[in-house]
Amino acid sequence: THWEATLRDASIVSPPVQIRMLFAIIISTCFPSNPLELWNKYKDFMAEDILIRLRHRSNDPALLLTLEMYNEALIMIEDLCLTIANKALGQLGLTPPNRPMHDLFERELQRELQFDRNELRAFVQTYTPQLNDQQKYVYDTVIQAVNDNTGGILLSFDFRQTLHVIPRSTPADEINACLKSSFLWAHVQMLSLTTNMRVRLQNDSSAREFSKQLLKIGDGKMASDQNGFITLPNNFSIIVSSKE
Repeated sequence: THWEATLRDASIVSPPVQIRMLFAIIISTCFPSNPLELWNKYKDFMAEDILIRLRHRSNDPALLLTLEMYNEALIMIEDLCLTIANKALGQLGLTPPNRPMHDLFERELQRELQFDRNELRAFVQTYTPQLNDQQKYVYDTVIQAVNDNTGGILLSFDFRQTLHVIPRSTPADEINACLKSSFLWAHVQMLSLTTNMRVRLQNDSSAREFSKQLLKIGDGKMASDQNGFITLPNNFSIIVSSKE
């Protein structure tokens, strides 16, 4: 696969820290079909610097890789995945590493403290003027809630999605599992964003056509046959044979 080829090339020219970063990016954003197989094939390269460090520390050049060394490499990879996609290895098809309990608490604390105020301030000053009216209203609403210390929860998602998958359920069960069916819905303030920023900023005609097609499907305006199936236009997507 091309993921395997990518890691193979990296293992030849890159140090372990870069190979771990590449591996973390692949499994947390590209979702290969068999991440465990990739790990087993290239774990020696990803743990090589750990082995070298312990050889120097123990003054034992014959020391070999151990399960503890692989576990340390997995902890580093999981930290990267949490930073990139907020996902642990157990959510990405790999066995979670063994961590001490105090390490778990420390990791969560560090995640909350690992930010640069000056960098964030510059980011806000750069991009806030670029928000459209809808985005600016949402931004101001959230910031005001934070400054006033009024509490609350911000949920960001798209209601034009497939329904929940509930084993052995009826369509009514799936609808009842939606947030709109919850007693909490009466307390929700809804803020809508309707401008496609990729189309607006990049004037991307293909993205404009694709978004129109998605909305047409979501609104139930796409013609369907007697079985309820729709026929996608030829330019809707590129069909591939596998995830690879």
